[in-house]
Amino acid sequence: MSSVSPDEPEAQTCGDAFNNAWQCYSPTFQMTRYYRYGELDSCEGRWDAIWACMDSRKRSGQGLSSKAPVIADAKEERAEPYWNLMDPKEAGARWRKRFGDKVPTEEELAERDRAQSTDTKSSWFW
Repeated sequence: MSSVSPDEPEAQTCGDAFNNAWQCYSPTFQMTRYYRYGELDSCEGRWDAIWACMDSRKRSGQGLSSKAPVIADAKEERAEPYWNLMDPKEAGARWRKRFGDKVPTEEELAERDRAQSTDTKSSWFW
């Protein structure tokens, strides 16, 4: 079995090489290959192209994705997350202002937890 069909375009990027390898496993591609050349494709040459591409990018210091450094820099430049800017009381007050008084305060929650814990301790055995 031949590893790459004679009319297969050469991959320009690692993504193209991966797409070529993925396409190789499709039933349509394999049946077309069998019809045209009388044999199925082992897809081995396509995986070799992927590994060669990744190896060459690693050796050149480019990494697997040229976008990775840009994304990392953008994440570092972002401001501190919104939820870290407020203390819990301020966040609770804003939440209650927006959604109404149905939302209990921190003190009400603590009081409810204490009441439930004493109720469960006294009546743990019906």
